[in-house]
Amino acid sequence: MTHPKYLHSNSTSHKWVFGAIAELIDNAVDAKANQFHIIAEPEPNPTRLIFQDNGRGMTPETLHKMLSFGHCDKGEGDIGKYGNGFKSGAMRVGQDALVLTCDGKTKSAGFLSQTFLKAINANEVLVPMVTWDLELKEIINQDDQRVQHSLNVILRYSPYTSHRSLKEQLAKLTETGTRIVVFNLRLSEDEQLEYDFTRKPNDIYLKLEQEQHPSSTDSVEVDYSLREYCKILYLRPVMQIYIRGQRVRPKLITHTLYKTKVYSYKPSNASEPISITYGFNIANRYRFGMMLYNRNRLIRYYLRIGTQLAGNSIGNGVIGVVDAPFLQPTHNKQDFVTNNQYITLKKTLVKKLTEFWDQACIDKSKGGIGIGDFWKRARTIQLPVWAQCDNPDCMKWRKMEVASPPDDGVDWFCKNNTDAEHNHCHDPEENMDLALTQKPSKRKRRTQDEIVEDELTKLQKKERILKKKRRVLKNRTKSYTEDDDDDDDDDEDEDEEEEEETGGDELVGKMVKIYWKDEGKWFKGRIIKYRETHDDYQIEYEDGDVMYEPKNEFFKVVEESTHPSRPKLFGGERAPASNEERDKVNQLARTCNVKLKYVLDSLSIFLPVHLTPLLEFKNISEFDEKQFCQAVIDYHKSMQDTKRRNEMQIDSLQESISQAQHKAEALSSLSNPTDPGQAQAQTLGLALSTPGPAPTILNTAHPSLYPPVPNYINFV
Repeated sequence: MTHPKYLHSNSTSHKWVFGAIAELIDNAVDAKANQFHIIAEPEPNPTRLIFQDNGRGMTPETLHKMLSFGHCDKGEGDIGKYGNGFKSGAMRVGQDALVLTCDGKTKSAGFLSQTFLKAINANEVLVPMVTWDLELKEIINQDDQRVQHSLNVILRYSPYTSHRSLKEQLAKLTETGTRIVVFNLRLSEDEQLEYDFTRKPNDIYLKLEQEQHPSSTDSVEVDYSLREYCKILYLRPVMQIYIRGQRVRPKLITHTLYKTKVYSYKPSNASEPISITYGFNIANRYRFGMMLYNRNRLIRYYLRIGTQLAGNSIGNGVIGVVDAPFLQPTHNKQDFVTNNQYITLKKTLVKKLTEFWDQACIDKSKGGIGIGDFWKRARTIQLPVWAQCDNPDCMKWRKMEVASPPDDGVDWFCKNNTDAEHNHCHDPEENMDLALTQKPSKRKRRTQDEIVEDELTKLQKKERILKKKRRVLKNRTKSYTEDDDDDDDDDEDEDEEEEEETGGDELVGKMVKIYWKDEGKWFKGRIIKYRETHDDYQIEYEDGDVMYEPKNEFFKVVEESTHPSRPKLFGGERAPASNEERDKVNQLARTCNVKLKYVLDSLSIFLPVHLTPLLEFKNISEFDEKQFCQAVIDYHKSMQDTKRRNEMQIDSLQESISQAQHKAEALSSLSNPTDPGQAQAQTLGLALSTPGPAPTILNTAHPSLYPPVPNYINFV
């Protein structure tokens, strides 16, 4: 038999009320809910708090066990372990709690009330309960006197004093789930509410005298803002939390850190090693310490250890994150039981913290740039931004191309992501563990307005290209009307402007310089890939960074390449050609009415990126097969002199030389179709006579590497 006074004494284990609310959130997670609402009623001066989830709900038997002492139905993977979380948590928030639940077949109401027990001078805890059959739409055992008495107690001591108002509350459970109404909220020692509902309309604050968390060394916003606490409550959030109608945007603590490093630790009482992640909190260098989780649930936050307690700068700004399922939390889940495992873990964290700090090498005494300069530089770093889809059936994390995550009050779904490879709920989630080791951007990411403006520019550019293609098709038909001639005259200036524009795959391999506004200077790099879906380019900078950049006013192509080994194909004296060859080549160009790049597309599919500029010319008559082959061979010789070459580069180059042979053979057949092998030998003869070691030239190649020439090309 449990005395009613135990309800109060049991709740005092939660000195911090947010820890009590977290117990109710944990129960929703264990019930497999994907949404949890914290509601304050009535606004604007609430007198009760409502906690509702859409989990699996409870049967009448399960509800009775939850409201009673000495029962626990928690499973192996559940956060709760003792079956005491609801009773201690709810009674800490307020003196009375009405629990409404639906399991799909029944709806039940259970009442745990200190007010009721005190009014009747009860010597044991009595729990009124009523259950409705959803199919019959009536109270089960309604003729039972105890059931009627339970219903009368609920109507008398709860905020819902009529059958109609009680049924309205039950009707809010449209499917399975649980709704907990806590009222007669706990008062502080000065008989005032410890909550502040007026500071922000979509948050619940603690009043100033209640802000200090009992285990904090200094006050942080997490101590007194329920929204900020819920953002980090779970290491990998699996449920959406709403506070006063607004979604809480969870934080991935490990992905908000700079220069992260992951260590492995194998506890003596665990079957598998755990990961310990360290990194610099560049958002606020004064918020640092260990974030200790247990089975994905936050237990201790900003726990300072080792050098962080010394009062100097060593270790400051560093956050460590670890999920320790092998440790035993205390009953209120705000600390760990002090045992050998916990002591050993803290010693390991101190050791790894020292190791991380030394490897970061920021102390001037150890050859670093200095702590002060490090933090000045860190403020310019923009880390990748991650957001969680608001679709409760998806909830995947997406890496965003913007400067900041969406606000709590703004809905965000996968379709809002600008990354075309991850903008649908059915697209797989990116490897978030791998993302911890990726280098951050050196400049701020684009804002949402900048992204919209870039997309509009892309659409306008595509519209101009389509207009140009339409005029090209008219030229091919050679059947113009007077109106068409007038249109062409009107668009002459636009054609000239578009001719000057280059982009797409034509820029691959070129050197560019990008202006970074935050650092106020230009950085050089090379284009290694064009992404048509985003109309942007993958740039490999000279310092090794690789990132995508749009083509705008901060994007300029370097006219002359600074690459020392890049051959120059044009501008010199053209190799001699017969008049007959010139006539055939010009006739071919007029027939195709396209650049040679498109004529040779089928032959240049496997051409390495660093050689694609060799095909950048406007007319087939400008192409010199001898000079092209010589350029390929010269490039191969320069690669032999480069210490950084590797086996893959040599194989790739040999492929390109073999392809050059086939290109020369195809083009030389224009002048000597009867003996293409002899023409090819003559074509390559001058190049192969160059002094120095000649590269290996493949005599044969698999036919699948060379697709057939387009059917509109006839090499006569």
